[in-house]
Amino acid sequence: MEVVRFDCDGYLVSGTWDVQVAKNVARQLDVELTEDHWNIIECVRCYWVVSGRSPSMRPLVKLIQNHLGRELGNSITLSRLFPPPTSGCVAKISGTPKPSDCL
Repeated sequence: MEVVRFDCDGYLVSGTWDVQVAKNVARQLDVELTEDHWNIIECVRCYWVVSGRSPSMRPLVKLIQNHLGRELGNSITLSRLFPPPTSGCVAKISGTPKPSDCL
């Protein structure tokens, strides 16, 4: 079994991300994953594969607007789904690096 490691802030640093890793991280962050969460996670992972980075909040909102629509692609909805710092929470669950807007 592969060991998955996280840094002191909770971002994946080694090991392979998978659905079970996402579920475990979400549980630790008190996030109950719904279909909307999984759709957002998939978008963020695709963005990361293409760009090599995690989107900060503004690019995250635009990304979700462009791929999933305005109903999900707004900061209020995203903040309800993923607790603040929203972009950091999305990155942790998605297994992507720390976004530049997370201190």
